[in-house]
Amino acid sequence: MLSTREGWQEAKLGVVVREEHHVVGGPQTRGATTEARYVVWNSATELGPCLLAAAEAAGLETAKQVVVVSDGALWLRGLAEQYIPQATQVLDWPHVIQHLTDFGKAALGEHDP
Repeated sequence: MLSTREGWQEAKLGVVVREEHHVVGGPQTRGATTEARYVVWNSATELGPCLLAAAEAAGLETAKQVVVVSDGALWLRGLAEQYIPQATQVLDWPHVIQHLTDFGKAALGEHDP
């Protein structure tokens, strides 16, 4: 949430990261981030074109793999499908845990360890 002159508004944040996997290093090296582009917007409808432009500037057309990580909200999934249809969509870790916890409570009961 951002405090603005018009009051509090929810901000939409997108981050486009380009990672190179051909880094020389030890087994703990997963790749080096060569660039990151941040997009903040108040309107969900305007976020998609901005993210697409940032992804294209980061080399979307030549990327071997494209991944969109989100909280799984339907509007975000739709945005990814519309603007970056080749992307694999992944649920972010906090929301994975939330859904597994909810499933466990439903399956085992609210107070079952």
